[in-house]
Amino acid sequence: MAVPRFQGVFIKDIIPDSRGVSIILSPYRTVYGMQAVLTDVEYMLVDGDTVIYRTTDQRVDVVQATPLSEDWTVRLENNHQYSARVKIKTPSQRKKDSIIARSVDFTAIDDARITELYRDETGASATLEGHSQVPFAGDIIFTVSTDGETIEEVRKKSPILMSDDDETTEVIWASRLPAGTYELSVKVVGNDGNVVDVLETIIEAEDSGYNATTTYTTSPEETPGFNVYGVTLAIMAIHLFRKDR
Repeated sequence: MAVPRFQGVFIKDIIPDSRGVSIILSPYRTVYGMQAVLTDVEYMLVDGDTVIYRTTDQRVDVVQATPLSEDWTVRLENNHQYSARVKIKTPSQRKKDSIIARSVDFTAIDDARITELYRDETGASATLEGHSQVPFAGDIIFTVSTDGETIEEVRKKSPILMSDDDETTEVIWASRLPAGTYELSVKVVGNDGNVVDVLETIIEAEDSGYNATTTYTTSPEETPGFNVYGVTLAIMAIHLFRKDR
């Protein structure tokens, strides 16, 4: 029985972006089906003619279509073009090692997403997470409206974020929202002024229970110039004076 010829693997797909690169490896199909293959996978990030990042996953077992990914760990420049290069080395005992490579260009851009949002009648807070190795230094815009009319808008500068960084930004409305239902839009504006994420929701403002027209009587301790202790001492003094006479 003839031994099936070793075929190795091929790169089925490669998708790079500002965060990292994702690939799909697949073994070649033979008359005997797909054969498991051990490969070394080298990832490179190239700026012009210079490799600025390189790492290798060794002895990756590829039995079927296998997704792999690698995140960049270097800072990227906004709107700058880079190349993601992937090299696959398949060891062989019978002949030279099989090496294949593929390169795809991409333009690095800043990116951040809203992961958590809290809001009520007094203010709101939004948590952003960085999704790029380009430092994100944009703005967050909180807009409160009702029946299509904007009643308050607050713009805050975002903390600088890179991949997997997260920070929370809080805002307080100029005045407490009266009881009712309001629309809240939170927009994340990128370094170039473009909207990179938006989240829209509702604020159900509750009555605070505070009545501005309510008057309060002062307690005896708060009566200016004359309190309950003063009254007691005065009565005792009068009583002693009369007794002495």
